[in-house]
Amino acid sequence: MALGITQPVRAQAASPLPPEMMKSTIEQMSNSLAQYISGASCTDIAQLIKMLPTNASNLAPDPNSILGAVILSVKNSPDLQSIIASRVGPPLIGKVIECNMISPELLFKVMSR
Repeated sequence: MALGITQPVRAQAASPLPPEMMKSTIEQMSNSLAQYISGASCTDIAQLIKMLPTNASNLAPDPNSILGAVILSVKNSPDLQSIIASRVGPPLIGKVIECNMISPELLFKVMSR
């Protein structure tokens, strides 16, 4: 009986927001990022891509901060990841193509595998 009482408390502690509020927050964040990407210049997108981590030496998000807890929630939730991918993916891919950031050499390399 005690196990049933403590599990929901742990589940709530893993996410800083209730599920519907988390979903709404991720949707708003994704929409804002998608809007930024859609209006960004090729230089802006190149700088954004340069900011992405390229190795595992980045520190893990602080689970005690709200932003860190949100990031960890997204990492652990395929549903939240899907929201981000569906909203940010199309404008980002469109901008990468528009800005010629996928070289023909890369395409040939991938196709020849």
